[in-house]
Amino acid sequence: MIDPNQQPPSPSAKSAPRSTGPRVHLLDASPPHYSDEFAALLRRRLKHATLIGTVFFIVAYIPVLHYPGLALRTAVILILAGCHLLLRGSAQLSLKQLQAVDLLSLAAIATQMAYMPDILILERARAGDAVTVIMDRYFNLGAWCMLIVTYGLGIPNPWRRALVINLTLSAIPYLNFYLLGLYEPLVAAAFATPYHHVPFPLPVMGALLGVYISHTLNSMRREVHQAQQFGQYRLREKLGSGGMGEVYRAEHALLKRPCAIKLIRPDTDADPDAIARFEQEVQATAQLSHPNTVDVYDYGRTDEGIFYYVMELLPGLSLADLLDQHGLVPPERVVYLLVQVCGALQEAHALGLIHRDIKPANIFVSRRGGVDDVAKLLDFGLVARADTGEARGEGDRLIVGSPLYMSPEQGAAEAVDGRSDIYSLGAVAYHVVTGQPPLERDTALECIAAHATDPVLPPALRNPDVPSDLEQVILRCLEKQPDQRFPDAASLAQALAKCACASQWTAERAAEWWRVQTAPPKPVASLTPRHVQVQSTRVM
Repeated sequence: MIDPNQQPPSPSAKSAPRSTGPRVHLLDASPPHYSDEFAALLRRRLKHATLIGTVFFIVAYIPVLHYPGLALRTAVILILAGCHLLLRGSAQLSLKQLQAVDLLSLAAIATQMAYMPDILILERARAGDAVTVIMDRYFNLGAWCMLIVTYGLGIPNPWRRALVINLTLSAIPYLNFYLLGLYEPLVAAAFATPYHHVPFPLPVMGALLGVYISHTLNSMRREVHQAQQFGQYRLREKLGSGGMGEVYRAEHALLKRPCAIKLIRPDTDADPDAIARFEQEVQATAQLSHPNTVDVYDYGRTDEGIFYYVMELLPGLSLADLLDQHGLVPPERVVYLLVQVCGALQEAHALGLIHRDIKPANIFVSRRGGVDDVAKLLDFGLVARADTGEARGEGDRLIVGSPLYMSPEQGAAEAVDGRSDIYSLGAVAYHVVTGQPPLERDTALECIAAHATDPVLPPALRNPDVPSDLEQVILRCLEKQPDQRFPDAASLAQALAKCACASQWTAERAAEWWRVQTAPPKPVASLTPRHVQVQSTRVM
C-alpha cells in the first residue's frame, strides 16, 4: 500500500532552565495585544468605508446640482474624503482617535441620510400626495436598517459601543419624521391618513441585529488572535503547507526578529505518529549547529495542543525552484552548493543522524549575512539513527522517503548509514545538472525497484556540458552497493572540490546572479514535502 505523507509533527514544551545568579532577571515580553490588532483592522475598514462613501456621494452629486441640499452634500463629501486621506497617511492614530474618525464619518453620512428624504417628503406633502409620502417613509426606514446592519458587518466594535451607536442610529429616522411633522403640518397630516399604519420598527431590529453581528465577529477575531499566539511568537502569514505541516511567517514579540513557525494542522494533532515525527525532527535539528543546516530557535506546544517549532526564515529558493524557474544549474554552481551540503551532512552523520530525505526541495539556496548562495539543508523529519533502519520490531517494515532520490537499501527498508544520504545527494546532483532524476518511473514502487536494479544513464549523455570529472563523482554516489560509494560526506566534498569546474563559481559570480534577478525571491521557510510510505510484508 502506497501512502504519501509528510513530516512535520511536534515537540513537547521546553522547560526554561532556572537561573542560579542572584541578581539576574529575565525580561518577559508579553504577546501582541489584541487592541493593537483591533486598531489596525478598524483603520483598514474605515479607510475602505470612507472611500466608498466619498465615491458614492460624488456619483450621486452629479445629477442633482440644483438640489437644495447641495452645500450639505458637498460638506459630507469633504468630510469623508478628509477622513480617508487621514487614514491613508502615515500618521499613527490611537484606537480612540480611530473611533473618533469613525463617529465623524458616520455622523456625516447619517446627517445626509436624515436630510435627503426631508426635501422629497416636503415637496410631496405640499402637493397633496400622501400615498407617496408614506411610501417614502417606509423606504427611508428600510434604508436606515440597511445602514445599521452594514455598519455592524463592516466596522469592528465591542458590543457595548455597537449597542450605543446602533440604537442612536435607529432613533434618528423616528426623531427626524417627528420634527418634520412639527415643521410642516401637511407632513403630519399625511402620516395620519388612513393609508398609514405604524410601520414595523426596521431600524430597531437592524440595531439589535447589528449589535449581535458586531459581538459575534469581535469574539471570533479575539479567538483567532489568541489561536495565533505561539508562546512569544506572532503569526503573520502562511507560507505553505504539506501533507500534515503548515509553515507561517512569524515574528518574535520582543526581539521583532522574523522567523518561520512550523506546526501540525489541528485536524492531525491526534495522530501520535505525526506528533512523534514532528518532535523527532525538531530534536534532531536542534542538535545541529552547522551553518548550512537550518537553524531551530525554539519549539513548544500551545494550550490547544498544537505542536510547533520556530526556525530561521530563509530568503531565497530551493534547488527544485531554482531548476524550475531558471533551468539547468551550471555544474560549477552545483559543486559550490553541494560542498556546503556535505558539511551539514558531515556534522549530522558524526552525531549518528541520517537525513533520509535529501531532495532538491530540501536544499535551499539563500542569502545569509551578506553572503550569496548559502546552501541550507532542511527538513530532518525522516531522520533516523545510523544502523537502526525502520523495522518495527517484528511488525511490518516501513519505507519512508522520496522514491526519486532514495538509496537501494533505504528502498528495501534495510538499516542505513551516511552512505544512503550520499546516494540521495548524488541523485539530486544528477537531477539539477541534467533536468531529470536518475531513475524516473511511472509509480513509486517501480522507481524504488529501479534504484535497486537498473543502471543509471551517465549524466553527460543527457547534458553534454556536464564535465567528466563531475560525472564520475555523481556516478560513484549512485553506486548500488554502499561500500562502492564515497565512505562519508567529507570524502565526497573533497572529490567535488577537486573537479576542474569547482573554482569557476566564485562569490563574485554568486553575488552577480542574485543582483540581476528582476524580483527578489519571497522568503520561504522549511516545508516538508510529500513522502512515500510503503508497507510490505514481514521479513521472515
